[in-house]
Amino acid sequence: MNLGIVEQGKLYLKFFEYQIPDINEFQDLRLTHSDILRIFKNIDTDIFCYKKCTYYKQHKRASCFFKKELKHKLPFRRILYINYKDIDIDGYLIKNTCNNRGCLNVCHLYKLKKNLRKL
Repeated sequence: MNLGIVEQGKLYLKFFEYQIPDINEFQDLRLTHSDILRIFKNIDTDIFCYKKCTYYKQHKRASCFFKKELKHKLPFRRILYINYKDIDIDGYLIKNTCNNRGCLNVCHLYKLKKNLRKL
């Protein structure tokens, strides 16, 4: 990451401070200290800054690289959305405002109601 030591420390604390308090009810999906360390080491920019897209260093698409994702068969951006934006995502798709499918920036994520009728 291209941030100074002070900025890295502030970003690291944001991961804990910005986590939704109600996420404690969903212990399986809650990001732990080791999960946050893994994310922190492998991202290229701040996931809470609206200006830039954030990618996992080893992947340009949100694919299987996270143990909670593998356990629950959820895309990583859904796990981030649950931890930092809204717990209630049943019946919704998680989309990116930037149209970059691999972007993990929390500010770029939003939920969209699934179309229940099949054409």
